[in-house]
Amino acid sequence: MRRLFALALIFAVAFLLLAGLATSKRDVPTQFQGYVTYMNNGQPMPIGTPVKAYLGGVLKGQTTVQQSDGYYRITGENEDFPSGTYNLISDDGYNYGTNNCSHTETQTTNCNIQTVPYSP
Repeated sequence: MRRLFALALIFAVAFLLLAGLATSKRDVPTQFQGYVTYMNNGQPMPIGTPVKAYLGGVLKGQTTVQQSDGYYRITGENEDFPSGTYNLISDDGYNYGTNNCSHTETQTTNCNIQTVPYSP
């Protein structure tokens, strides 16, 4: 009887440990994603171009262009990105673009940004 109890206890502990590992590796939700391009020719902005998301003038998230096709992705916990109209801005010091995008909490919002050169 003691062996059976010990074996059951070992299986229970192993199950709890594995369940804990499975839940601790969840991905952070994507809040915004899209492409940043030059308005004049449609070419993608380079990797590393900053992208920021503001809600009511408050910075809620930021990232950079991550792929050669101009793709960006802003991640964060759902409660940190409530529903509302966000102002997404891309500014590399030479080109500037903005887009107002309506975001619903717990959903990924697709929002593309086109940039124009700063005027001299």
